[in-house]
Amino acid sequence: MLGVKNIKKQMYVGFIGAAIVFMTASAVLDTAKKYTRSSYYYWSRDVRDVVSIMNGIGIFLILIGVVLLGSGFSAMILIKCGKFCPECEKVFFRFVVMCPRCKTDLRYAKSVKTYLAERPLVMSMEPIEINGGQQSGRLYSGNSRFCAYCGKELVTKVAFCPYCGNKTN
Repeated sequence: MLGVKNIKKQMYVGFIGAAIVFMTASAVLDTAKKYTRSSYYYWSRDVRDVVSIMNGIGIFLILIGVVLLGSGFSAMILIKCGKFCPECEKVFFRFVVMCPRCKTDLRYAKSVKTYLAERPLVMSMEPIEINGGQQSGRLYSGNSRFCAYCGKELVTKVAFCPYCGNKTN
């Protein structure tokens, strides 16, 4: 299944990749159609072989485009109504009761939409201007970090999160 951290990237890759592959398939099929209208098509067996190969490549590219489009739509559906396993961070449809990978109970797991909304945003530690440059400061202090699993703020550098128990990096 898809990972929760990069599910939006997977959706965009599916849609953009499908568009590129469909455009390439269209160009290949148009070129093959152009060759069938030429007089060489009727007199040369080699041209007929090239046209049949180009038609096969065009159909193959269309099939790849359909697969990419399907992966983009499945990622979009999982973002809207999927839930994720907090242990292995894989995304499943909402009717899945147990994670097949790590055997975690998923009946009360968070939805992907909730996870993406609650996830702490990664912010740079560069100074920001407040009130048009009259005050400057940092949004967070230099020693504060966040847990990647539960999102709670970690003030000290610890190996494990005191809230959820997961390892911090």
